[in-house]
Amino acid sequence: MEQVRSNDGMSEYALTRDGVAILQVAGVISKRFDWLAAACGFATYEGLGASLQSALSDYRVRAILLDVDSPGGQVDGMLDLADQILAARAKTPVWSVANSVAASAAYALAGSAEKLYLPRLAQVGSIGAVMIHIDQSTQDQARGLQYSAVFSGTRKMDGWEHAALSSEARAAFQGRVDDCRDALCDLVGRQGRMSAKDALATEAAVYSDSDAVEAKLADGIRTFDEVLASLTAQVAQNSQIRMAAVAANTGASAMTTQKDQMLSGASPTAIATAHKPATIEASAAPEPVASAPVVAAAAAKPKPSETCATCGQVMPNDDDDMPADPNASAPGYTVEMAMETMDLCAIAKVPVSDAKALVKAKTPITTVRSELARRAADATDALAVDGTAKPAGAAETAVAAAWDSVVQEINSKMPTNRSARLTSA
Repeated sequence: MEQVRSNDGMSEYALTRDGVAILQVAGVISKRFDWLAAACGFATYEGLGASLQSALSDYRVRAILLDVDSPGGQVDGMLDLADQILAARAKTPVWSVANSVAASAAYALAGSAEKLYLPRLAQVGSIGAVMIHIDQSTQDQARGLQYSAVFSGTRKMDGWEHAALSSEARAAFQGRVDDCRDALCDLVGRQGRMSAKDALATEAAVYSDSDAVEAKLADGIRTFDEVLASLTAQVAQNSQIRMAAVAANTGASAMTTQKDQMLSGASPTAIATAHKPATIEASAAPEPVASAPVVAAAAAKPKPSETCATCGQVMPNDDDDMPADPNASAPGYTVEMAMETMDLCAIAKVPVSDAKALVKAKTPITTVRSELARRAADATDALAVDGTAKPAGAAETAVAAAWDSVVQEINSKMPTNRSARLTSA
């Protein structure tokens, strides 16, 4: 399992080799990520939101699992993050586990997932709100202390701890708490397990395992490991269904694009490895050197009938079925052309924003390949200029030695009185 951190430590999640991102929601939840939250190990809406968005933008992530163990926390920011989780369900499977408590604000987050499970004796609920006022006036009097407040505005000192709570202040605070509970119940209604009216009827009670499932606060009783295994299996099944649908709609084989292969048959680690520059194998006799753009274009896509290094399957001979001009047989820019553009850009590790720009401009596939080849050539030239190239390994040394032998053979056949002789690079 890989720990993924980004945004200067703001976002963090664990990524399994099968592509499930695990986001931990532990401890009291506060709004902002600061030194106190970091020192105390608090979860924050700001940090969780950053982690969620990072996971959604990570091409290796196929599903998200919330690992929740929290009694709740601050309400500010709760609804915004819950809405983000609800929206994420439309993009990728999002499940959660109350492991072992998801109450109040924590339930708002856990319940926003598509599926919510809890182990035996775990607890969920407390769909309500609370505000605490401490009246220290009696303690002050016993200590001989008397506080006098000078203020402007009759409601300015509502809730002042050195005085008893006035009836007006109590009514104002009660209205605020009721509004918060109503908003939380409305959110629970949008989550899909029960209506807002049913959420209100729970009277903010806390439920355990089977009682929670019967009251429709949770979807089942499972341990965290069982939920992770089920989600992983569903992700694999979804990939197979998606590939079958693509094959049925296009009439092509299930291996339509390299991206489909990577997402359906390879782990995130294998996908990342496939994006690394390939090692050059030394041959007995060197082949003629191609220009940088040609080499880069060839590396962008495995040749037909070759075995894919990522998924271990044989690449289909798509090029035989394609006309010389990919746009010639289509009346306009097609979805397939857009998908191929995104695939090529992903393999070439081009920023997503640049890939989207190419799609938005309806750039022909031939132009996309040329542009990616040019970028690869520019990157190679820059690497040579700044001198940051890695030291040659065994394969590179073997290739250089092969070229040296060719140069020596040519020189041996030249007249000895020639002033210029070939030298190897």
